[in-house]
Order: sequence, then C-alpha cells, then structure tokens
Amino acid sequence: MKRIIVCLFVLVISLLLFQCTSAKINRKGVLMDIEITYPETEKRMVVDTIFKEEIRDPYRWLEDFESEEVQKWIEKQNEFYYSVVKKLSKRENLYEEYIRLYDAKIMALPRRYKDRYFFRERDGLMNHYITYTSKGSLDAEKIEILNPNKWSEDGTVSLDWMYPSPDGSIIAYGKSEKGSELSTLYLIDVEKNKPLSDVIERTRAASVVWLPNKAHFYYTRYPKKDEVPPGDEHYYRRLYLHKIGRDPTNDPLVFGEGRSKEEWISADLSSQEDYILIYSYLGGERNDLYIKGIEPGGKIRTIAEGLESLFSADVIDGKVYIYTNWKAPRGRIMVTDIENLSPSEWKELIPEGEGIIESFHIIGEKLVIRYLQDVHTRIGIFALFGEHLYDLDFPTMGNAWVSSSWDSPELFCSFESFFYPTTIFRFNVDSGKRETVFQTDIGRDLSDYELKQLRYPSKDGTEIPLWLMHKRDIKLDGNNPTILDGYGGFNISERPWFTRTLLPWLDKGGVYAVACLRGGGEFGEEWHKAGMLANKQNVFDDFIAASEWLIKNRWTNPDKLAISGGSNGGLLVGAALTQRPDLYKAVLCEVPLLDMLRYHKFHIARLWIPEYGSAEDEEQFKYLKEYSPYQNVDPDANYPAVLFTAGQSDTRVHPMHAMKMAALMQEIASKEKPILLYVEPKTGHGVGRPLKMALKDISDHYLFLMWQLGMI
Repeated sequence: MKRIIVCLFVLVISLLLFQCTSAKINRKGVLMDIEITYPETEKRMVVDTIFKEEIRDPYRWLEDFESEEVQKWIEKQNEFYYSVVKKLSKRENLYEEYIRLYDAKIMALPRRYKDRYFFRERDGLMNHYITYTSKGSLDAEKIEILNPNKWSEDGTVSLDWMYPSPDGSIIAYGKSEKGSELSTLYLIDVEKNKPLSDVIERTRAASVVWLPNKAHFYYTRYPKKDEVPPGDEHYYRRLYLHKIGRDPTNDPLVFGEGRSKEEWISADLSSQEDYILIYSYLGGERNDLYIKGIEPGGKIRTIAEGLESLFSADVIDGKVYIYTNWKAPRGRIMVTDIENLSPSEWKELIPEGEGIIESFHIIGEKLVIRYLQDVHTRIGIFALFGEHLYDLDFPTMGNAWVSSSWDSPELFCSFESFFYPTTIFRFNVDSGKRETVFQTDIGRDLSDYELKQLRYPSKDGTEIPLWLMHKRDIKLDGNNPTILDGYGGFNISERPWFTRTLLPWLDKGGVYAVACLRGGGEFGEEWHKAGMLANKQNVFDDFIAASEWLIKNRWTNPDKLAISGGSNGGLLVGAALTQRPDLYKAVLCEVPLLDMLRYHKFHIARLWIPEYGSAEDEEQFKYLKEYSPYQNVDPDANYPAVLFTAGQSDTRVHPMHAMKMAALMQEIASKEKPILLYVEPKTGHGVGRPLKMALKDISDHYLFLMWQLGMI
C-alpha cells in the first residue's frame, strides 16, 4: 500500500521570534478602541524531508495537545478571543435575538416499531431533545424514556444514537461526554422504564441489530488502547454479538477478522427481521456488502465485494432488493433471489434516471425511492415489481427524510427548506394522502425572505448550482454584506435546510450564498470523484469562481464578502483564503483540516485517505502540498480577518489544525485584520453540543463577520 516515510526531525531552539502586534481598529461603523495584542507563540522549527523535499513546521509543538504548555497557550488564545468579542457592540442583543428564535418547540422524525412509536422533542431552550414513546399511535399518551438534560448540570453529556428492538420493548443507546462522540452503550427496558445493567464502552457511532429473542444483539465497537498498537484505538471497528447480562469482554467476534484497520463496519436488520446485512466501507465511495441469517452462527454470504461502488440492500419474501451505483453513477435498484446473490444474477428493477437515487425503503409493501434531483428531494412511490405509481407531494422544493415499516402504509416524513420550517408529515402510501403532524413555529413571517437557485461557470466551464438568500426588500447594489458557504466533499450534498441562524444576518441586510461544489453528491458519483484526490483543486476553483461571480454580478464586493465553512468546509475556506486572499474581507473557519501533509496521523483521519490521499504516497504528496493551507501561507500576502475555531474534545478533526494555522497567521497579520482562535472547552466536532452553548458561539461567529463587514 502506501510507502512509509522516514521523517527527519530537526529541533531548532530559538528565542521568542514571534513579535506581539498591537493595533487600534478604527473604522467607521466598528467599535473603537479594540486593541489587538496577540499572545506570544514560540517558534520551534521542525524540518521533515518528504520525498527529498524539506517541509518546515515552526509550530509542530502545538500538536502535543495534552501537554501543560499547550493547554496554557490555548487558555491565552481563548482569553484574547474573548477580550475582542466582548467589546463588540450589540453582542448581547444578537445573542438575545437567537434565544428568542430558538425558544420554540421542535420535533424530530418519528419511527414505528410494531405498535410502539418513538420520537424526540425539544421544548424551548432545552439543551437536548427528549426521547418519548407512545403505544398504539403517535397521538397516544407519550412517556419520557431518555432525557439527556438530566445527565449533567452543564448539558455536556449527550445522546449519540439509539436502536430500539424490533418490538420497541428495549433500547440500546449511546452517550458520551463533552462532544467526544466516544460513546458508551447502555440499555433501557421500555416497558418498565428502567435501565439494565449492561454497559459496553468504545461504541462510537455504533450499529446495533437485535435478535428476535431480545436477549442478544449484534453491535460494533472499537478495541481498547492496550489491545492495539499506539494510536490505533480509533480503528479496527468490528462486529460482535452480545448476550444481555454477559460480560462484553467475552462477546464473540462476528465479522472483521483480518480486514483492514481503516474499514468502517456497520450492520442493519432486514425489514422482515430475518437477516442481518453487514457493510464494510473503505472511504465514502465504496463498500462491500454481506448477508447472514439473523440467528447466531451460520454462514456469512457475499452480495457485493471488491466492486469499487456503493451498495445497500433489504430482503422481502426471499427477494433481495439492492441499491447500487455500480455501472450507474446516479444509482439504480436491482433485485435477485436470496439463493442467487452473485451480481451476474441481479436484474435491474429501477434504472438510472435523471435524479440521484440516495436511498430506498420498503414501506407498506411498496418501494419508496428518495432522489436528489436538481439539488432538492424527490420521493417516488413504486410497486415492488418496479412500476412508478406517483411522487409524494411537498409544499416547495426542499429536503426530506422518511421512516416507517414495511408492512404498514403509514409513512412519516421530515421536510424542510431554507424558508420552510421543519415539518413532520404523515403520508398514506396507498392513497398518497398527506397530513401535517407537527410544524416548528418560530413566530416569524418567512415570506419576507427570498430564495434563488442559480448556476455559474467554474474555472473549467463546469456549471455549478448556487443557492442565494436575502430579504425581499433588499437593494442589490454591489455593496451587500455577503457570506459564501460550501463543503465539497465526501459525497455530501448541499441541500435545502432550514436554520434560524441565518435570519438575523438577513434581517440586517446580508446575503447568504451556498455553492454546490464538486466533491459533493449533488449529481452522483462522477460529481464526487471530480472533487476528490488529485481532483480536489476543482472544489477550490468552484468556490473561488462563486466568489468572483458574486462580485462580477454586483451582489457584493471584496470589502463586503466573507466565507465560512466547517470540517472539510474548513479546509475549503482555508484553501480559498491562501489561494485568493484578495477576494475576501473575513473568514470563518470552523473545526477545519488545514495541515494536509499530517492530517492522517491524528484521531480517525486515516479513514479519509480514500478522499484526500496521503503524504506517504509520492504522487499524492505532490498535490496535497500544492493546496494544503498550512504549507501555503505567504508571509507577504495581505490576508483578511480570520476566526478559527476548534473543539477541545474533537475526536474527528484534531484541534492542532486550527491552532497551528492561527499561530502562523498571527505572526504575519496586518494591523487592521485580526486573526482569532477559539478552542472551545467541553465540546467536540459539534455533535451533542448543548443548545445554549451552541447559541453563544453562533451569535459570536456572526458578530465577528458583521464587525468585519461593517454591519455593526
């Protein structure tokens, strides 16, 4: 596989080469007398020789995240960050505005298990959703089952996932602390509303499949630190079988022996509860798929293996229904008999079409196909033999998710759009009849806002979709404060989502734009592959082209344009920042990947080598070095203001990315364009964060952009 590089570490002991910079920010519309005095950061140069090239890293020491000196450095950076934002005018006003917007009841997508319904609600400013159950119907008396608001005083213990048994009588669920997502599995008896004694650690993002006897379940977990080489405790995810009441250290291994440590193994239960489907992903664009009878023991059979495509399946009455993008980049549905699983035996049931097939469900003995078409959801209802019957009717173009059971015509759908609040619909798939179960009420007339879907040409002429949002009465004169957002990776699509966080920005005359970049899943696997590995520069070109288009078409100008992105989107804005700093006034770079020559050495990041590549491979090293933001900071460039954020408990993207980049850019920052860093305590990559903590950050992040774009 990849070649291992022998790195030469050269430690240069120096004095404090980093000079503190003080400046008074004095611009019309901006709070006066904010003094920018950066914390001191020592340079300790390390030089790696990678494929005969010297790579210099002055802030490698910040990677030692647990060390006392790094923690003290973080404290000083956080103090500096707060010393700035606390002085910005209207800070409390903006936070209170967000509090009012979020002080409303919201409901998540219900799910049915035999005669039990499970659903989550958050009422007002609760930090977390509460899980309820009702029996017989969704409208029956609800009983509280899981309430994370009671698990900790500060709200930093959260529910990560849950899997009810097929009859809903027992729930396996995971919870973790401080947003770490390092879940521990617990059980609760729903009938008695009492916890069981079983506890299984290291069940991050677990899959759980219950056996009919409810005394056993299959589940995925990770090894303990002492069971694997140092640093590998985030890998070797495997499938085990647990019997309730048994010591989990004795649980037998079911699947994963001898497979690559980077494979992501998961499992699912067939609709009729007689088979377990086992998935093994290596990257986000391909997986192997296996099947076995639900009972312990028995042969694991192959459905698809080594075909470099995506597969998922369900089994009804001996027929195996298979989704795949194998030889069909936009997806298709195949069918075969349970005794004839070889791909050569598959028959095409629903062919590849214009829209992207994202998933399928068997509900009420019908095939329910979820498409992404022109970057919004379409849901088609088909007979099991493949005839298209009709499409579900939605009030506008938006984003939808569905749930229900194979033997009932009742289908629940969570629907939203940019200016259509999250709504739970109930459909009857036999009649197509729709009724509203719940709709979020934020006490705001959303008809005051306008949404446009446009297209613009990228550098190579590829047409890229662009969502644009603003108030209807806005004057578009080329001077509008604008935020451009994007992601462009991992086959993830920028679809119409509803978020109240945009409204204060739009109310103050701002424009919000979302670019649907290559690398995402908007137009199938070909679109994804056009923005991964050696093609990653296409993603940055698409984003930069969106910036230029907004300026050229007089939506905004470089003094009024900000960009934002998180995680892979943080890499996106980091690359745009270093490649075209002249286009932007401000950058919000959240939980980002920025040192792409070393990213794979931390946490779970080796899972992403199929998406990005690795500096351990000579050809991949070349293109990673070309765009890696940390290695491409130019000391002579005039960079915009930047706010970097990270989570202290982040187990996906290591905080070192934001920390090293902030230190490097603070060294060369101009007097009037501050570089800020906030490493948030008691939180991770964003999952499970308490609502009140999240609203504080959201309001401060928007405040930073408003400050820089002259809106306060």
